[in-house]
Amino acid sequence: MARTLSLPLAVTVAGQIASLEQGSTTEVARSVGLLMATRVGERRSASSYGTPDPVFGGVDPADLADAITTHEPRATPTDFVLETTDDDPATEYLTVYPQASDDSTAADDSQEG
Repeated sequence: MARTLSLPLAVTVAGQIASLEQGSTTEVARSVGLLMATRVGERRSASSYGTPDPVFGGVDPADLADAITTHEPRATPTDFVLETTDDDPATEYLTVYPQASDDSTAADDSQEG
């Protein structure tokens, strides 16, 4: 499969820009992470890309599911869990379980090149 830039951008120990196998579990998970970290309207060329700002209204799982369905079809909305912990009930954590085309890749499959 083709390789793509690692986003967020990273540099390998050899000083090269890191890349990921396109469609790998790591690449899909990072793509979903970028989607979740982007607020609707931040990208001028794709103004609907992102998720609503949770600062005043909290996180709505339906908004997350809609964003994933619309912008990252390689991960399905049933592949994530939104939860809190007893230690910090005010903070919500999102765990994404992408259904990638190649589940055999390691957690860190970035390479030089």
